[in-house]
Formats: sequence, structure tokens, C-alpha cells
Amino acid sequence: MAYSEDTRVLHINDVARVGSMMTNYARSQGRHWALATIPPGKPTLASVKSRLDDLLTASQRIKPADILHIHYAPNGYYGWGFDGPLVIHFHGTDLRQDLYQPIKRQLIQQSVKRASAVVYATPDMETAAKELDPDAVYLPNPIPDEFLTRNYPHAIAGRIVFNMRWDDSKGGRALIDAARELVVLGYEVHGIDWGTHRNEAAAAGVKLRPLMPADEFSDFLATGQAIIGQLSIPALGISDMQSLATGRPLLMGKQNSSAPITPVSPETLVANTVDVMQSEMTSETEMQRAQLQREWLRDNHSEAQCLKAWESLYRKLLG
Repeated sequence: MAYSEDTRVLHINDVARVGSMMTNYARSQGRHWALATIPPGKPTLASVKSRLDDLLTASQRIKPADILHIHYAPNGYYGWGFDGPLVIHFHGTDLRQDLYQPIKRQLIQQSVKRASAVVYATPDMETAAKELDPDAVYLPNPIPDEFLTRNYPHAIAGRIVFNMRWDDSKGGRALIDAARELVVLGYEVHGIDWGTHRNEAAAAGVKLRPLMPADEFSDFLATGQAIIGQLSIPALGISDMQSLATGRPLLMGKQNSSAPITPVSPETLVANTVDVMQSEMTSETEMQRAQLQREWLRDNHSEAQCLKAWESLYRKLLG
């Protein structure tokens, strides 16, 4: 059976809304895709029970699928009994951290052995993914078209927005130290009340906002005269793409892509941010920057481009 618009693709789990974004877009284009969410995989008895209960009924949802696409590799056991093409999708922490935890490593390795295809969400994971499966494929994360055409609020002079959660995987102490220094310099620094170091961020003077829906988050990002992203990983996360879509300058760790960001290091972050905040930009220059950033996103991460890449893989799996 060749892949077609009628092929039933079932996505298991929704990481950073990637599964739901792609499923919703594919369905809007006439595809027969579906998404099944699963209980959180937390190390508690209640979570384990929820997962076991969910697994008992999972086969009823999975059996009708022509292709099973599982997001976040430790969840791969949902596909161990599936007799069609199985896709295991690495999203980041599963490959960078979970792979080095003994139990999760065994789950990941067993799932990779059973997989028809292994895919990874950001280019920086290529080497590690190909060590597990030499044929591993990069599938880009999407950004919804609505964020590329959205009418964003104006930036607030003197405001800087941090777009990531406050934990070590994003830059940890270096981000908190930079935020503290920027507050001392007189800037209004905002961020999200999220991550293991969020209390330290608040103590540093960051005005924390609660987690919010994606559209509200994008508008919040746009209120920054500058946006600061994570420092640790040479790849764009979903929040980084949303930041670029606002048209505001995005300062973050160096990337291994052509993304139109301002690359910084922990040592240069504050100075680079001050330079951006003090630069005199005309409305025309700001419009040009916004256009450049959105065009790059359209070319590399639009829903249409992602659908094309994802379906190319599915066609290979079904012959």
C-alpha cells in the first residue's frame, strides 16, 4: 500500500505541541492523521498506574493505523506490538539526557531496534541519533502560519524578555546572572515562571509570568525590545521560533544553522544585549529585520514545508 492522503497516520504523545500542530495542519489539508495523548511519564505510583491503564486500551487506538509515529523515544513501547511501520521521534531531552539513564536507555534501545525509522527534531542531535541508527532522519519542527502573519503588540522600550524555562539544560546559572545584571542596569526583565531555578530568577529581579497559551506567549514575547533564549543547545526550540516570528532581535547561544539570530556566549550575553537595546533602529530597519526572520521561518519551518518533509519519510516507509 503506497502512501496517500487517505493513509491513516497516528501520532502518539504531544511534545511542545509538535504532534498537535502537524496533525491539525495535515487534517486541514485533507490528510487522515490523528493524535493520541498519553498520561505524563512521571516517576510516581499514580503516573505509573495511569500509564499502565492507558496501555491496556492503547491497542484499540493503534490497531487501525497504517503508520504509527511515537514522539519522545522512552514512550516507544507503545509501538512494540504494532505490525506496521513504526517511527520513533527524538525531541531533545530523550536523546541528550534520558539515553544515559539505565532504565530509559533500555526502553529507547529496544524501541529503536523495532523502529522502521528513527527521526530527530533538531540538527544538533544528528551525531547521537545516527549512533543509534545510521539511517536516522532529521524532521524539522513546525511553526504555525498564524505566527508568521500575526499582528503583534508593540515592543515596550527598555523591556527584555527571556523565552526559556529556568533550568540547567537551557543555561542555568549564566542566564540568572545575566538577568540580575540587566536588572541592575535598569532594564525591565521578564520571563516565565517555569523551571527548577525559577525562584532564583525571581530573586534576581525577573518579573515572572505564568505559563500561558501559545498565542498569548507570542504576544508576551513581542513586548520585549529584545528577546533572550537558551545558551546550552545549538538548536532552535519552539519558543525560539516563536521569538523570531515576532520580528524582535533574538539573542541566544550559537547555532549550527543559518537562523537569523544574534549569537552570544555566557560571557558576552549582557554586553551584546545592551548593544541591541541601545542601537538606534528606524521603523524601516525593524520591518526589514522582521521580514528576514519570517522568511527564514517560512523557508525552513512552515507547516507546509514540514508536511512535505514528514510525508516524504512516510512514502519511503510504505514504498
